[in-house]
Parts: sequence; structure tokens; C-alpha cells
Amino acid sequence: MTESKIYLTVFDENFELIGETPIPELSPVSLSKYFVKDGVLWVYINVEDEMGFVRITVDG
Repeated sequence: MTESKIYLTVFDENFELIGETPIPELSPVSLSKYFVKDGVLWVYINVEDEMGFVRITVDG
């Protein structure tokens, strides 16, 4: 079995790396559905057969 790690990486308007951080709560399977709206990354997760979302906001 292959182990994967998910990172949130943030770039500025010139695509220079600002920073990154691991997100151990997420797995590659849970990242199958996501979108960005108003500067927030929304990641769909299944919680006990109910639709849920992880919302990731970057302050800068």
C-alpha cells in the first residue's frame, strides 16, 4: 500500500511560494471533490453517510 501525504501550498500573485503545511486529516480519497469560492478551499468529505465539507481559509 502506498502512503500519501496532503499539503496545502500557498503562492503569491507571482507564483512565489509563501508557505505550505501538511493536512493529516485529509486523504487522497477525500480530495476527489473540491472547489474554491471567495478565497476559501472547500473539500467534500463523507461523515457517516452525510455530506460534509472541510473549509480551508488562508489569512495573508
